[in-house]
Amino acid sequence: MKKIIFYNPYIEQWYGKNVFNFVTRRHNVYKYWYILENIIKKYHSNVYIYLDLKENSFYRTFFKSPFICKIFALFEFLFWCVLNKVNFFKLNIIFNIDGVESEDALVAFAFKNIKDDFKMVQFTKAKCKKFFFLNHYHIYTSKISDNLKKVGVYRFLAESDLAKNSEYFKHYFQWYKNSVLILPYVYNKRFMLLNDFNMRENLCLATGSLFYFKRTEDIIDCIDFYNTDTLHPMRKEIYEKQDELKDVIFSRISDLTSEIQSKEVLGKSIIKDFFAKIYNLFYVKQKEYYKFDMVNEYNKYKMFIVPEEITGLPAIGFVEGMACGAAFIGLSSPIYKDMGLIENFHYISYDGSLKDLVKKIRYFQLHNDELQRIAKNGYEFVINNFNGEKIAQQFLNYLNNE
Repeated sequence: MKKIIFYNPYIEQWYGKNVFNFVTRRHNVYKYWYILENIIKKYHSNVYIYLDLKENSFYRTFFKSPFICKIFALFEFLFWCVLNKVNFFKLNIIFNIDGVESEDALVAFAFKNIKDDFKMVQFTKAKCKKFFFLNHYHIYTSKISDNLKKVGVYRFLAESDLAKNSEYFKHYFQWYKNSVLILPYVYNKRFMLLNDFNMRENLCLATGSLFYFKRTEDIIDCIDFYNTDTLHPMRKEIYEKQDELKDVIFSRISDLTSEIQSKEVLGKSIIKDFFAKIYNLFYVKQKEYYKFDMVNEYNKYKMFIVPEEITGLPAIGFVEGMACGAAFIGLSSPIYKDMGLIENFHYISYDGSLKDLVKKIRYFQLHNDELQRIAKNGYEFVINNFNGEKIAQQFLNYLNNE
C-alpha cells in the first residue's frame, strides 16, 4: 500500500501546538490544523510520521551536540503528542526513509527545512514523490529554489498556483514545470457568524501583520525583485495612512517589526549571550495583534480586507473573516478565481491601488443591500468549501491517487 509520510510535524507551528511556542508562551499559527486533525489523527494505516530526530522546534537554540539533539527531539515529539492529544501508540512512525518506494509520498515544508545540508542529504536520497509547502518562500528564495531543484520536487503546495500567478515564483523557479497544487486556507472552527449584518459598523476592517524588510541575506531576493521594503505594500499604505482613512477603514494592522527586535550581544560574553537568548525566547514575540478577539472584530464590521503578499499568496484572514459573515475585499486576481470565488458575487474585487479600494468601500457604504448579498454568498461558499474535513479529504485523496 502506498505510504503517505509527514516529515517532523512536531517541529512546525502550522499543524498544531508545538513545544517551542508552548514553553515560550507564543501563539501558534494553525494554518494547517486540519491536516493534523483530519489526516494524522485519523490514524490511517498508510499514513506515517517520519522522525529524523535531528531537529527540534527550538532550532538548536541551546543544543549543539547531535546526541543531545536526538534525545531532546524524541522527548519533544512525545510532549507534542500530549499537547495535541495525539495517540502515540496508534501512529505509524519511521526513523529513516531508506525503505520508501517510488510511489510513496513525502510531505514537508520548504521553509526552514531545505536550507540545512543534512536535510538536503536525506531529502535527496528519498526515492519517493516529494511534496513541499511553499509558505514563506520569500525567505532565502534563490537558495531554497536551488536546493529544491536538487532534491527533485514532485509537486509544490500553496494557497495559490504560484507557477501561474506569481512573477516572483516564475523568476526564481524557472526549472519547475508543473502547476502548484492549491490547498485553500481553512477557517478554524472558532471563526463563526455571531452578529446580524445590519447591526455591524458600516466600515471596512483592515487586518494583518506588517513587517518592514531589512537588507539581510534571507530577504535580499524579494527586496531586489520588487524594490520594496515590505511583503505587504497595501498593509503598509493603510497602516501609515490610517488617520486619513478613518471614515472608510478601521485598521487593526500591527507593526510586527517593532515587536520582534532581538537583543544582540556585542563582543564575546557567554553570560550575556545566554541571557540575551533567554530574553529573545520569552519576550521577543508578536503581542499587539493578539490583544483583541479577531472573531469579534470580524463580526463587528460589514466588510474587511487582509492585503495579500506581494509574492502572490493570499492571507488566511480572508477565509476567517468570510466565515464570520463579513464581505471580503481582495485583489482582482486569479488567486481567488482558481479557488472558485467569483468577483463581486462571493467577494468585492479591486485593482490593488488605495484609490480604487477607497472607491469600492465608499460605494458599498451607500449600497448595503448589495454588500449584504456578497457577504452572504461569500459566507456560504467558505462554510461549504473551505472547511477542514473537506479540504483534508481532498488532499488525502490526491496523495493516495497521484
